[in-house]
Amino acid sequence: MFILSVVLTVFEIFLCNYTSFTTKPIIESIDTSGIQSEGNVTSENGSLIITSDSSIFINEPPIYTRAIIIEQKQAHKEAVNPIEVAP
Repeated sequence: MFILSVVLTVFEIFLCNYTSFTTKPIIESIDTSGIQSEGNVTSENGSLIITSDSSIFINEPPIYTRAIIIEQKQAHKEAVNPIEVAP
């Protein structure tokens, strides 16, 4: 029984997730001109400057998008505000 469970686990990991192992991820930056926003958001040198509570909408990310990483720099460490992400 143990051997069968090991075989099924290996089968599931390698065969069912084959493309995860063989497809190289494409890493690129999203053009900020295609991002809609509400609130105090301005664009500067390809970056978005958010000065208070605001919303950012990425309506049509590339079809192959599996993750979006947000890099954040703040002027004051004490002013840390949470980021809420909704699908």
